[in-house]
Formats: sequence, C-alpha cells, structure tokens
Amino acid sequence: MSPIKKLDIAMNNKICFKGKKTFEVIMQARQQGCDVLLVKDEGVYLMAAARTKGKRLLAYAEGLDPTTRDSGDVFDDACRICGGDDFMERLPSDDPAFDHLLEKQGHLEFLITQTEFCMTSVG
Repeated sequence: MSPIKKLDIAMNNKICFKGKKTFEVIMQARQQGCDVLLVKDEGVYLMAAARTKGKRLLAYAEGLDPTTRDSGDVFDDACRICGGDDFMERLPSDDPAFDHLLEKQGHLEFLITQTEFCMTSVG
C-alpha cells in the first residue's frame, strides 16, 4: 500500500470490503442464520458469527489483512483507523445494505468515528 493511500484511508477513517470473500461471508452467515461480525484485532475483517468446523472464512478490509502485508504495519493502520482497542460488532445478516451489496456485486464501506460506525453498500 502506498503512503498516499494509507494517509487517505486514515484521514477518512473509512474501511472497505471488496470481492468474493465478502459475499461468501455474508452468504455463509445467512445460511447459518447468524449475524455477520465486524472484528478488529491484528487486522480488520468480517466473519459469520456461527461456529463452523474447520477454519473460519474471513473477509479482510482492503489494506488491513496481516497475511498480505507486514503485520506490524497492518496493526498500526487498524489502530489509526479504528482506534487502539480490539472490538467485535454484530451486524444482522439480513441488513438491507447486505441485500444491496449482493444484488449489485459492489463493495461495503464503513465510516468509523470514536463513538459509532456507518455501513454503506456501494455499487
């Protein structure tokens, strides 16, 4: 990730989820009748809340995947954008934003402040 893009993300406190894994996480949550979790720990990702056998499917936010970048840089970026504490937020899998996302095959954006976040489907 270029320094300009990093700065742009940090200034907006915005994270973005794109691609096939994002759709798969939402569909998995719907099939299992559970919420989608927005999680921040060593990265920022979405996952289905239900327990599954084997490895859990994770959809990382753009630029915040510790498996594709230096984990220290990812952690620093996640803290700058989302705050220093780890968190988990439950999102109902039947949220209309998810309907729009799946229908339009777009992407999800989260605008994050110190007290709240706003999820939007774009596309």
